[in-house]
Amino acid sequence: MGRLQALLWGNEKPLFDHFRQLGECIGRAGEEFLALAQDFEHSKIHADKLHEIEHECDAVVESLFDFLNDNTFLPIDHDDIEQLARHGDEIVDLLWGAANRIGNIYELTDPDDELPRIAEILLRMTQETKNLFIHIKDVRRKKNLKADIILPFREQESNADDIRDKIANVRFKIARQDPAGIPLWIAWSEVIQHLEHATDRCVDVTDVLKRFPRKYS
Repeated sequence: MGRLQALLWGNEKPLFDHFRQLGECIGRAGEEFLALAQDFEHSKIHADKLHEIEHECDAVVESLFDFLNDNTFLPIDHDDIEQLARHGDEIVDLLWGAANRIGNIYELTDPDDELPRIAEILLRMTQETKNLFIHIKDVRRKKNLKADIILPFREQESNADDIRDKIANVRFKIARQDPAGIPLWIAWSEVIQHLEHATDRCVDVTDVLKRFPRKYS
């Protein structure tokens, strides 16, 4: 099967087109969330735009799974394709979930000073994830995947965790001093939890891809 898969690289354009479309959705989602963080006053507008991207992403993933059902022999194992598709879809879902809580569910009006920082980290991670999906055909040839991709992703994830903890700590102190702030603490806790999971899913993508050079070379 390994030799057959090697022969199939480059012969399944629809598969790589789906990954390109998924990557573009991820990249746009990261850009839109950063726009929200920098333009908090209009968070609902940005949340609604992210919802549109999320719907588009769902359609791409559904089409990809239909393609998988119709094609047995592909250059990438079905399990790897499914994992990558689900992780990518979840990145967009989680960014929309965070934006939806800010702009629609809780209608937050008090921007957190640290939100743009974590949004910038997510922008870098989603842009790199986008590039990995767009050029997924070439990942198998990367000789320094760990140094070039995996370690930087984990470093950025760690930085995002530090900012998340800072936001949670500040909001908790406010709520402890004034019980009226408890609902806001709960709301922001949900937002940062979604953002934390989004960074996790970006790392999960690299955990799947790190097997590619050995598996598909």
